[in-house]
Amino acid sequence: MIIRPHQNVTDVTIQGYGTLEALVQLAFENDISITQTLAVGTSISSIEYEGAKAEIVNFLKVNNIFPATALTQGQEDIANNEDPCDLCKYFK
Repeated sequence: MIIRPHQNVTDVTIQGYGTLEALVQLAFENDISITQTLAVGTSISSIEYEGAKAEIVNFLKVNNIFPATALTQGQEDIANNEDPCDLCKYFK
């Protein structure tokens, strides 16, 4: 599986298996942390997982949907800002 912009291990797990139940196994077998930042374009190996939800995986594939929930640097800067007025920018 090739990592796309703003994807994390959770996103890749949903994309590849249609469920988060494969998350720990995927991370373990790729020797990565479930919270690790993944570089765009890098590849992680698929795993054998019997509990995959084919209907979800197929829906994402057919509709060209690639889950991507990692924050951008700009979003992280806003979220980490201590000025409450700046937090409004996050929701625009």
